[in-house]
Amino acid sequence: MIRRLTPIALIGLAAASCLESLPPAETCEPPGKVVGGECLRCEEPLVLIGDECVVCPPEAAVPFQSCQPYVSPLPPGDGCFGDIEGALSCVTGETTPDCSCGADQCAESRSCIEDGECPPAVLAVAPDAVCPALDESRISWYDTIGDPELSAGRCTCGCTRCALQCDGKGFILGAFQDGVGSSGLQGVNVDVGALAVPESGRLGFYVRARGQGSLLALTGKIPLPDTSAVSACAIPFFDDFTELLTDSVTSGCQAIPGFGSSPYQWQRIEDVPTYGSFVLTSGSSDDASGGIIEIDCIVPYVIPGDP
Repeated sequence: MIRRLTPIALIGLAAASCLESLPPAETCEPPGKVVGGECLRCEEPLVLIGDECVVCPPEAAVPFQSCQPYVSPLPPGDGCFGDIEGALSCVTGETTPDCSCGADQCAESRSCIEDGECPPAVLAVAPDAVCPALDESRISWYDTIGDPELSAGRCTCGCTRCALQCDGKGFILGAFQDGVGSSGLQGVNVDVGALAVPESGRLGFYVRARGQGSLLALTGKIPLPDTSAVSACAIPFFDDFTELLTDSVTSGCQAIPGFGSSPYQWQRIEDVPTYGSFVLTSGSSDDASGGIIEIDCIVPYVIPGDP
């Protein structure tokens, strides 16, 4: 007896025959990725970001230009470099940049350092370090220069969240003061409160930035401008992107007299720090200061155990 196959069965047999004739699917295990039907893998030291093999951390989105002509000497008075034509072009690449924070700016990460991962520069000096992931609600800009007309749109450029992704494009600070009758402060606060931390340990920050000037890194329980910092060190940045740690022993962060050593240390859970603050400018009644700094990323790191 001859059985007749239904049309559906015939279609099934044809599909199976076609599948058998196809070449075996190429396996593409992480960190490889299928791009255009092929498995894309990157040779070290390149890493895969999106559909491209790039260096890690990525090169600057805007090629390097020196900021020194704008900050040496500093302009007179207190003010923002956004008010001086061309001053921010050394980091934005534009004579008149659009410094607003767009909804899609830095919204898609192109960082080779994933959330919760530690940068290689941290692991090189602290193999046991843990790097808690931060979202944009934990970083903010502050200004206490004293002039109510100074706005974030003139002293800064871009979104604060751009300082949380190591992708070659950051948050820009640009301000100056003459120190006469003022002691202005401006910079960013990073909230590390309520993060899972051990009962004893050390908290430091990895900072990748460029420009001309310094960031005073403060760690404590209260954010600026009302901080009571426990540890502090100064991080100098000159020209193109540089990676530094807030560690006055193993990195280029210069210890500040009168403060505890960096990174911040604690041996009781009640002494766990809650903020890291990064000051672009500060001064006394006779000390002018200022600078232009692009912060590509700030990554906190925790080293568990007694110092």
